[in-house]
Amino acid sequence: MRLSPFDPWGFAAFDAQAMSHLLRGRYDEACRAAYRSVQANPAHSITHVQLAAALAKCLGDALRAAGLPE
Repeated sequence: MRLSPFDPWGFAAFDAQAMSHLLRGRYDEACRAAYRSVQANPAHSITHVQLAAALAKCLGDALRAAGLPE
């Protein structure tokens, strides 16, 4: 998605994408969208929570795939 770099609410589109990807179990995409939202507006705390949740799920998936305990 291409957004104007000057739009002060541009982070909201990435925030919405991150939440929808999290809810659908698409954790890699959620990480990317949440990261872009954090870059666009570091003061938006909810996006940091979404990024942390998506990263935790990705780590858990990677540990399970490697056969390691979580």
